[in-house]
Amino acid sequence: MGFTTQTGPQTHTIIHMKIYVGNLTEKVTTDQIRDLFATHGEIQDVYFVNDKATGKPRGFGFVLMPDAAHASAAMKALNGFELDGQALAVNEPKAKKKSDPGPPKRGSRPSRPPGGHSRGHRLRR
Repeated sequence: MGFTTQTGPQTHTIIHMKIYVGNLTEKVTTDQIRDLFATHGEIQDVYFVNDKATGKPRGFGFVLMPDAAHASAAMKALNGFELDGQALAVNEPKAKKKSDPGPPKRGSRPSRPPGGHSRGHRLRR
């Protein structure tokens, strides 16, 4: 995954690989994950995802590494690695799913076109 930044007249492309790290316990820290991945190469960032309502960790996070070869090696070496009694799930992140609104709620009516008339017919009186 690459990002382009512009500073003055020059444009720089920053390349990094995002790695999903799952099955984390509440005791695991970002420093522990950083140290674990640092044995495989340079780390740009480590962050965990927290629940919006409670603020507690959701049990997964992400590691950003600038070198794709180092990131691939880290994924191979650390997937299944036991940390704090749990086997880590380490892989490339999956694309977010668009939320599906699902079927209409019970009692709801289908939407009508502007003007309030269905199929363009006028109501007869």
